Amino acid sequence: MMEIMGERKRRFGAATMAFVSAIAIVSAAPGVATASESLGLQCFEVGNPQWDEFRTETDLRVSRGELSQQLADTYKCDPRKAQEDLLETIEAELASIPPQVTSLPQPSTAYEVADYTAQEAVGPDLPPGSGEPRAAAAAKKKCVDGITLTHKLAGGTLTARQTLNWCWNGKTVFDWSGECTGSVSKWGRTLLWSFDGCPQNDFIPYKLNKRFPGGIHHKTKIRFTNKQWQVPDVETTLEQWGHYDGTLDQMVDGRLLRK
Repeated sequence: MMEIMGERKRRFGAATMAFVSAIAIVSAAPGVATASESLGLQCFEVGNPQWDEFRTETDLRVSRGELSQQLADTYKCDPRKAQEDLLETIEAELASIPPQVTSLPQPSTAYEVADYTAQEAVGPDLPPGSGEPRAAAAAKKKCVDGITLTHKLAGGTLTARQTLNWCWNGKTVFDWSGECTGSVSKWGRTLLWSFDGCPQNDFIPYKLNKRFPGGIHHKTKIRFTNKQWQVPDVETTLEQWGHYDGTLDQMVDGRLLRK
């Protein structure tokens, strides 16, 4: 697993370096930039409307104290520098141990529902005057909804989420479900990022302590892409295991978070 993760990071790092090199090459090319009245420098695609919202958002971030004026001027002159810094931050976070993760805790109590599939008939012990067999009280099962594993990249510029719902009765698990979603902040959208779906979103039952299914494994791969062809995709893998006793394991990009 770690070898696979290492190879993935090397590919992502190589793609990031290729993007950074492309910035240097294009910046040096004649006729690519136009003059910036505010900075008096040769800046990148000042007349291209796709960067208008980015430059407006950069000014707003300065007003909110999220960026220095000097860095904002650099970004406004060349949005690719903001993209480069964002990619470097994401690359460092993907390599961090532990990863920057926000996980909602498991509810302290799970709700109980009647499990009629486990109901058994009781007889011939019948109350006086009864003409029908008496059914046993429905066995109880416990369920938890909305256990959420959230991986925030670059301060939430890109955010991947996975949920897991499942029921258990102390012997097996059943009625599992969950979602795979992603979101991009306003800053990320102005840098042309978007959520590109979940190329993997699997529910895998497994045997645990001679019980099957003793648990359910929800594994998702979440992808983000950029409109600029030279910017590498970003992917993260979120995994949760719900067990027959209601306990939970979680993993992000091959790193176990909670057991």
